[in-house]
Amino acid sequence: MIDGIFISKIKKELDVLKGGRINKIYSSLETEYVLSIKKEKNNYKLLISLSSSYSRIHLTYKDLEESQNKIFLTILKKNIEGYFIKDINTYSSDRVIYLTLEGATEFEGKKTKYLYAEIMGRYSNMILTKEDNTIIESLHHDGIGEYNRIIMPNSKYEFPISNKINPINLSYEEINDIFTSKEIDSPKKLTNIFNGISMLLAENIFLANNPSRYFYETLNKDINPSTFKYKDKTEFYFDNLNYEIIDRYESLSLMLDEYYYQMDLKSKINKRTDNLESFIKKQIKKHESKLIKLNEELIDASSKDLYKLYGELLLTYPNLKEKKKEVNVLNYYNNLEINIPLDEKYNIIENSNRYYKKYQKMKASISHINDQIDVSNAELDYFNLLLSQLKCA
Repeated sequence: MIDGIFISKIKKELDVLKGGRINKIYSSLETEYVLSIKKEKNNYKLLISLSSSYSRIHLTYKDLEESQNKIFLTILKKNIEGYFIKDINTYSSDRVIYLTLEGATEFEGKKTKYLYAEIMGRYSNMILTKEDNTIIESLHHDGIGEYNRIIMPNSKYEFPISNKINPINLSYEEINDIFTSKEIDSPKKLTNIFNGISMLLAENIFLANNPSRYFYETLNKDINPSTFKYKDKTEFYFDNLNYEIIDRYESLSLMLDEYYYQMDLKSKINKRTDNLESFIKKQIKKHESKLIKLNEELIDASSKDLYKLYGELLLTYPNLKEKKKEVNVLNYYNNLEINIPLDEKYNIIENSNRYYKKYQKMKASISHINDQIDVSNAELDYFNLLLSQLKCA
């Protein structure tokens, strides 16, 4: 869970980049950017993801596929490739981390620019500014939006406005006084009073006998990057918060790298599974429809014996020359009259031959229809079994 406190912890991990030079910037996804940084003999990759679901910032050790067709990427490359990272800071205890960058050009001399990464879920953004904080460009433009500010080229960058208290660097006495004066007695009140506190952390704090003391100690403890079970799902934080640990990691970056790699892998598998399920359901529907049609054809084919009878009985009247729509003849099998439809374009013998041909065709088709019914039933059983296995997987 990335909240403001988590950002303050990972900032310390990113301090290793200070003094490094941005050699290359590339994009792997629509909202995912990587800064390739060289410091002394070491190479680092800083991943900034501004995805609404997976927003984060950390060092990455994965090989990410490059995509170079983004307008914002082109602006970043033009403006800060070759620049050095002078400093890295966070703002208050909010989910904002920013790089102070220094570079020089032959014509303009030494320049300072800022790159702000706002890791705020669906409001995530990356903003590049000049030294005076005039916005050069941002990934997302915004009029007077969520934080009552304007994010547009040539406007002044302003930090998100918050009236909440920054708990970082407060003493225990100060935190305890706030708990008492503000009557903080629930996780919701805690998140309303203090900035940068996720509900995951807030709920954990109120599991302790002394919430204010535990809050202070959590803010100041060393990191213990962990994934753990939380409300029947896998969650992460800079500490396991006394929850059941799944995995521990040497750094926050390694944890985030692996956690989101597994999330991405699961998402891809789910997408493929959804596609496979859709395909299977289409096949089931196809064979169900085919079986209905085949059974209708089988019912039609069962009338073949009637066509044979028509053909035989018409031969008992070979001298009937008049062309009619129908004729009544004696059925010598039961000594009853039977009405036989005729095609007026043909005489009696020709109509008889046509009925015989229908009989032969239907007789031949029955075997084929039954074979097709067996095949479709087998296919239907197979795809129903696959669907059942897929739902149980």
